[in-house]
Amino acid sequence: MPTWTKTVKRLEELRAEPLRGRVHVRTTRYHKADNQLGRGIIVVDGEKIWDFCHYRWLQQQGRALAYWRRTLGGVGGWGTTTS
Repeated sequence: MPTWTKTVKRLEELRAEPLRGRVHVRTTRYHKADNQLGRGIIVVDGEKIWDFCHYRWLQQQGRALAYWRRTLGGVGGWGTTTS
């Protein structure tokens, strides 16, 4: 598996000429966190246009699941356990 540096270099090579040097993909991981989740961003002309944070995404998924459990009241397998 290629390193991240090689992957980014390859992405740069695949970009159309007008976008080279203008569009950048950045990622990071929180190494001291127990789960080592991280974030990714896409920057165009120095402006962040997309930001993805694993932790925020997991929080949103948890809220959505809790909502569906409350709304459906365990119907259809949501929030139910089988024994």
